[in-house]
Amino acid sequence: MSEDADSHTWTCEIETQSGGLLSLKALARTVRDVGEHFSVRGVEAKIDGWLIEKEGHFFLQCPKGTGTLQLASLTHKVQWDPRLKQAYPASLDEREALKRVLAKWNGRPFRIQIVGPLVETRQPGVLILEVRQFILGQGSAVTPPRQATQAKQVAGK
Repeated sequence: MSEDADSHTWTCEIETQSGGLLSLKALARTVRDVGEHFSVRGVEAKIDGWLIEKEGHFFLQCPKGTGTLQLASLTHKVQWDPRLKQAYPASLDEREALKRVLAKWNGRPFRIQIVGPLVETRQPGVLILEVRQFILGQGSAVTPPRQATQAKQVAGK
């Protein structure tokens, strides 16, 4: 965990020892237990993996066999403007990041690092990764996943 919160965005960094995903509910509960004045506004992740496709949907295959996350366009930023008391607005570049990722798709998985909010769906524990930024060719995975026939969403554990 970062020693100090970023006073410009009211955020901090947390890195898991295992490299896996945090449970969003457990994180929110832990922060709330610190004091009633504290809460989790959102969680943004930076994840290296492979872009894969299954049945017309795109996923990030996470490293170390931790599953896959369905990708979605950015709907809101986690970063907060304390002066205006609202989330910073997403730039056009951020809002169209997923569109640019998908324009690179050539039918084969490729390495990528994606940064964006993790959002829990209505299915408990099932997460979607909204794409805010990306870097092609980044990723900790050494070999590409088998063709995307095994894509499945992973519960945040």
